[in-house]
Amino acid sequence: MRPRRFNLLKTDNDKVIPLDYRSEFGATILTGVTGTIDYTLQEAFSPVQLVPAADIIWNDITAFTSQVAGVLGASSPGATAIKFVVTSYTGDPVVTLDLSQPNEH
Repeated sequence: MRPRRFNLLKTDNDKVIPLDYRSEFGATILTGVTGTIDYTLQEAFSPVQLVPAADIIWNDITAFTSQVAGVLGASSPGATAIKFVVTSYTGDPVVTLDLSQPNEH
């Protein structure tokens, strides 16, 4: 997967970002925070494009649980997607999320 950048706003709560589930590597994720926000990134192993949203099981990514600052971490190999979850915020914060996931090619 080519590196991607997302600028996530408080209104992007529950935004789902698909991953390459066929890769033998997890996605490397780097976040940066501007403003005040408490957020968590979660990962899923369900086929997110085939399963109704209410049936997807989401698990917190430990490095990104209840964060208020930028973090470097990774999803688990085989994860199909990550989700951005906003817990609280003040004003108009932005979380910049850089995502890179190598493939076996």
